[in-house]
Amino acid sequence: MNMKYSFVEKADQNTIKVSISDDELMKKLIASGFRASGGNHLQIETSGDKDKAKIFNLLRNMGIYFSDGKEWCPSEVFEHLRDLGILEGKFKRISWRGNSDVNIQEI
Repeated sequence: MNMKYSFVEKADQNTIKVSISDDELMKKLIASGFRASGGNHLQIETSGDKDKAKIFNLLRNMGIYFSDGKEWCPSEVFEHLRDLGILEGKFKRISWRGNSDVNIQEI
């Protein structure tokens, strides 16, 4: 996976895990409560859907993408929270068809 993009890679339970490709963005997220989880990864624990929606809103506003994939990928979790009415607006979904073939869509 090409790491030149910052994206949410996991958010299906109470942990949100983000891959970060920008040092300044990493500093901002750490200041917002995220903690290092190895390499270019940060994570934060959530207390439920409302808390997760608040963090998703922060991430979206920072320009971080939400990855697409199989069951309960971050982009599906975003859509679910939006369907529940606790999160609104569009976000950018990222998916890969190989290391250099990246697809980004605003959903």
